[in-house]
Amino acid sequence: MYKSFTEMPVWQKAHKLAVQVFHLTVNLPRSEDYGLTSQIFDLNKLINSFSQP
Repeated sequence: MYKSFTEMPVWQKAHKLAVQVFHLTVNLPRSEDYGLTSQIFDLNKLINSFSQP
């Protein structure tokens, strides 16, 4: 078993994806922030719903 969630391959892949998304979007205009943030928040809720026992 894993000692920490950060050892889980799924977490490592998700973290890598999050870093890539950050780097791709860091230079977007501020007017895009709300829509992108809202979409990411909704996606996060969806992903977390699959990880609940």
